[in-house]
Amino acid sequence: MDFHQKLINFLPHLKNALTVPGSKDWSVKGFIDTYRNIYSITTDTKVISKVLEIMIFPHLLDFARENNLTIRLPPHQNYYPDVTFIDSEGKKYAIDLKTTYRITENSVNGMTLGAFTGYFRNRSSYKNALFPYEHYEKHYVLGVIYSRSDIDSITQLLTAQGFKLTAAKRKLLITYMNNASDENWELLTGAYLSLPM
Repeated sequence: MDFHQKLINFLPHLKNALTVPGSKDWSVKGFIDTYRNIYSITTDTKVISKVLEIMIFPHLLDFARENNLTIRLPPHQNYYPDVTFIDSEGKKYAIDLKTTYRITENSVNGMTLGAFTGYFRNRSSYKNALFPYEHYEKHYVLGVIYSRSDIDSITQLLTAQGFKLTAAKRKLLITYMNNASDENWELLTGAYLSLPM
């Protein structure tokens, strides 16, 4: 079985590891300190991305072990890729981890797939890359798309009140929830003319 098929077979296991059995809820609920205080996870996308990476990494180690692969990590945070797998023949496979949240059932906030001025253009360069881009047999993006419960809750409330939520209106709502400034409130209320100011 080739690397691609092994990775495809691994994905359902990874999904199950990240969610509570029988639901779509995450298996992680927050952070705990040494005094056993539990803090819920913020909606900050950088924090969520890091938590997901931390949750995924042990499973990637298991995947490497089960498939007789060597795993290499980049020496710096912003290097490509997030994980390199090397098989017994020395073939390299790049895995880049990306996370984003849903805006609607059919659209997401977006994912940055890389710096197009660096290793994508100069594929023999070691700049910001563990190995040059051209040294990899294949490149994969492991994308995790999640729903934000705060957005889902307010969306359900507005829908129940008879508001029609287009993708554009939902984006304005998310922008306001991420940064509750007066300017973002005005943009939001401008889109929902009947909302109280």
